[in-house]
Amino acid sequence: MRRSVKMLPLALALALLLAGCAFAFQARVSVTVTGGSADSGDEETSVYIYGFLDEGRRDAAYEELVALSHDSTLKSGEFESFLYDYLPSGYADVKVARYVSGTVLGSSQSGTVATLTIRWETPSPSVGEDYDSTLLYLLAASESDGRRYIGIKEAPIQSGSDSAEIHLKDASGISLDETI
Repeated sequence: MRRSVKMLPLALALALLLAGCAFAFQARVSVTVTGGSADSGDEETSVYIYGFLDEGRRDAAYEELVALSHDSTLKSGEFESFLYDYLPSGYADVKVARYVSGTVLGSSQSGTVATLTIRWETPSPSVGEDYDSTLLYLLAASESDGRRYIGIKEAPIQSGSDSAEIHLKDASGISLDETI
């Protein structure tokens, strides 16, 4: 009896440790951008891609960029300059996508692409401790020849590697009151 009483704190500590375990996962996500400035084939045009694991934070950043894109006092190039330094709250990764063209596996391919590295933790992975999936909330923005472009998308991703596509729209056509 005495031995079991002494083991109780150790068993309790072990149970608490196991209950608090979280599994960490990572995915390299190749993001292809279409529409707007991404289709121009201009290698100088930069598209900023932000990955979020929280939809609310992505939506807040989207609303901020839409409001800024409608700012009539901004001169050509100032939206691009803002994006260059913009790090919204809660982003998981940000990369600059550029237009590329070349041959991959014997076929000619071109497009605007970037690769995000997304990391997340969960106490209950979908398939054991080696594999998990999550939703990635994407936001992309760019400026080309004074026109501003913005796009959003949700993409399910899996640990390891995955891909997603996001479409840019002319920001002048996005209403400030529009719900996401």
